[in-house]
Amino acid sequence: MFQGSIRKTGWILFLCLVSLVPVSSIAQVKADLWHGFVRTHFTFNGRNAWIVKPNKALTGNPWIWNAHFPDWHTDVDSVLLSRGFHVVYLNTNDMYGS
Repeated sequence: MFQGSIRKTGWILFLCLVSLVPVSSIAQVKADLWHGFVRTHFTFNGRNAWIVKPNKALTGNPWIWNAHFPDWHTDVDSVLLSRGFHVVYLNTNDMYGS
């Protein structure tokens, strides 16, 4: 149980760090448009990930993490992006709660 909380903390730390790292320094970067916002794809530890940037970020660069089904119920994500939040996705499929 303790090991699981360490892994969760590790993922949260990773997401915080990714939001601070310039996208150009992450390997295998590819960009496209997602609902009118720039989405940047990359890999992290062999897992697919992406960050969608708002047109104008709020102070402190707030973000929300989509763990599964990132293209389902995107209305909320679009509203958050329009209000200055970043949307982050990290593929955690087949990790079975780890």
